[in-house]
Amino acid sequence: MGATDMTPRDALMRLGASTAEAIAQVLEMFAPGKVTVGDPVTAVDSKAAFHGLRVPAVAMSVSYVDGVTGGNVFVMPLQGARALAAAMMGEAPPEDEATELTELELSAVGEASNQMMAAAAGAIGVVLGQEIEISPPDIQVLDDPAAAAGIYGSSPHATTTTFMIAGEACRLIQLVPNAFVVRMVKGQTSFDPAKVDAAFNQWTETAQKLPGLFPDNSKTGDKTRAAPKIWQAKADFDAKAAAFGKVVAENRDKAKASLDGLKVAVAAVGKACDNCHEDYRLPEQ
Repeated sequence: MGATDMTPRDALMRLGASTAEAIAQVLEMFAPGKVTVGDPVTAVDSKAAFHGLRVPAVAMSVSYVDGVTGGNVFVMPLQGARALAAAMMGEAPPEDEATELTELELSAVGEASNQMMAAAAGAIGVVLGQEIEISPPDIQVLDDPAAAAGIYGSSPHATTTTFMIAGEACRLIQLVPNAFVVRMVKGQTSFDPAKVDAAFNQWTETAQKLPGLFPDNSKTGDKTRAAPKIWQAKADFDAKAAAFGKVVAENRDKAKASLDGLKVAVAAVGKACDNCHEDYRLPEQ
């Protein structure tokens, strides 16, 4: 089936599978051998996507901010979140039945959330052929499954994908704007190695320019998100810029070879980008 005869359901399945794969790669990095992922399923509506959630649960989410309504929500039962945090810290899954996350567990889950949601946005951008702008990740504890849908709003389309993390069932919920489906059904997106190469050219140039973009006389500015730590730890900042450039170079050929290779490459580049942003970019005000 070509892009021009893609149905809305086909579009949702492709979007769901690509996003789930990107998130699974991040989770596998944090919890090797403890992650499995199912196939995406379309929901009757966005409210139905939240039915049957186990609570208490930890929900990581981002919203799309480029003039469309929707977003990604990854929901883990509390024990699943604790198991993920334990795996990230090299520990066995906790056996006690705690009713809330410790500060250390919450910090680990927050780190995972940042990378999962960035990878998901990158995967969606690859499928749609355009960059997807998202809000900063949000983490909430859900106690009432009936109220969960109201927290995240509604959308014309929704998919769910079941993940297993250390034996705990988790759920990826995608609230999909109609514009995304229309774009895919109309066949506006296809894998184009030339466009991929152009994107990697831009990333390469960014990596090369970064160290010189923050001289001593640029510590203040209008609405800057540059953290003071850039100038306090300039050598580390420059090293992370170089590491970002290295990851871009190492993944360039893989990205141009196939759509599957591109998805893997985008996840790797996104992680390298986040490694710098975590320390050297201030949150949006």
